Amino acid sequence: MIRRLTREDKDAVSRLCARAVSEDFIPLYFDSFVDEKIGFGFEESGVLTGVVFSSVALDGEAWLFGLRVDPDHRRKGIGRRLTQRALEEVSESCRLARVGIFTDNYASLQLARSFGFSARANYVFREFRGSPPPLPETCLKRVGLENLEEVFGRLASDSRLQQNNLLLPHFYEWFRLTRESLGILLDDGSVWQADDELAVVARSEAPDPEVEFGYLSDPCEVILPALLDRFVGQEPIEASLPADPALEEVLERYGFAVPSWGSAMTIYERLLP
Repeated sequence: MIRRLTREDKDAVSRLCARAVSEDFIPLYFDSFVDEKIGFGFEESGVLTGVVFSSVALDGEAWLFGLRVDPDHRRKGIGRRLTQRALEEVSESCRLARVGIFTDNYASLQLARSFGFSARANYVFREFRGSPPPLPETCLKRVGLENLEEVFGRLASDSRLQQNNLLLPHFYEWFRLTRESLGILLDDGSVWQADDELAVVARSEAPDPEVEFGYLSDPCEVILPALLDRFVGQEPIEASLPADPALEEVLERYGFAVPSWGSAMTIYERLLP
């Protein structure tokens, strides 16, 4: 039986996730997921054996995420049935669905392809584990809404964003690069500038405080050390950025390392009926 998840399912979901995935983020954010997004669970004889979540991003397009199936109940079609239910739900209000799959998760990749998803963009994840580099005399400042058209023009002409057309202002709140979504980031103070370089930086408070670099312009040799000097010591720093060997080399040089939970992800998408 598939049913909607409620806050009362938190302990059961936590137990399921502990069996399915190491260092899972779902239990940490479960309350907000249930309150702000849509969660479905698959229940057998009163036991929760699978879950999936969906959300509608700022651009009105849907994301599916957090598909988990108990290891003892896999290969029974539970993941397929949950995915189908989540797609039916978001099809009522969205025209496009996306899902992010780590590159070594072959089972989820096969499932997504069987539902008609195709690869759209590639992203890498890194965690800062170094120390702030020597800081040159750099003026780091926030960019405001008055610069919307200028910043949008610059981002829209960035070759990496032309290919991917997705910003990652927070790990599970990706959205397409549009004037509306960029305006929200500018209004939130998430866009930064140093010299002629730009960055999008998201901050989360509770329950897991962190700073996330969702975009760094090319080059980023000025703004990256300035951002590190600004944020190091406050919260953990992560980078969730479009895959690019040159950018990955810069991140490594400045002290970013591959996190234990995954290094690369492909975004898949499909049109909804």
